Amino acid sequence: MEEIKKHTEGEVKDIILKHALEKSNKTISAREIKIIFPGITFEEIQFLLEKMQNTVDKVADVRISKTNCFLIANEITNQFLTQGGFSKIEKDAAEQEKKRAHKEHLELEGSITSLRLNKCKLKTFPWFFSFALIGAGLSVYNFIQSLRPTKTAIQHSERLEKMQAEIETLHTYISLQKNQDSLQSTKVLYENTYTPTLKSKGE
Repeated sequence: MEEIKKHTEGEVKDIILKHALEKSNKTISAREIKIIFPGITFEEIQFLLEKMQNTVDKVADVRISKTNCFLIANEITNQFLTQGGFSKIEKDAAEQEKKRAHKEHLELEGSITSLRLNKCKLKTFPWFFSFALIGAGLSVYNFIQSLRPTKTAIQHSERLEKMQAEIETLHTYISLQKNQDSLQSTKVLYENTYTPTLKSKGE
């Protein structure tokens, strides 16, 4: 006897199949199944056998009537149980469900993280945009200022122009002075040359 509540649905179906194999080519009925699982109802037995009947591989031959259910092992039953039976199918399905749930959980966490980042970006964007505008404005201002001559450069240019003017004035003065000296020298030479001659004649 087995306590049905201690087993999963897959395990219960495998136990029924094993009992059918032990009976060899004999049919087992719902009454015999109730002996194995005392707490099971006829409706539950019918439900389990219908699910076995609807499997693709037809792991057992099943007949169901309004008053009774029958099951007999076939050539596939033993091979099916050897490969793990309904318990393995159940475990594989549970594992797949676990992986799917884990994947959905990761995707949900990723979505939540992305949502938080987007909210953070929306909150900080105005500040970044403002700083960017200020930075761009300062860059343009500095560029324009670099194109304009500075106060020091203007003063230096004015000083150079003033010095050039003074140098030109000095050159002009020196030239005039040289001209005057040249004229004076010529006059003295002339006087020295012609004055004795005039005196001779006077005498």
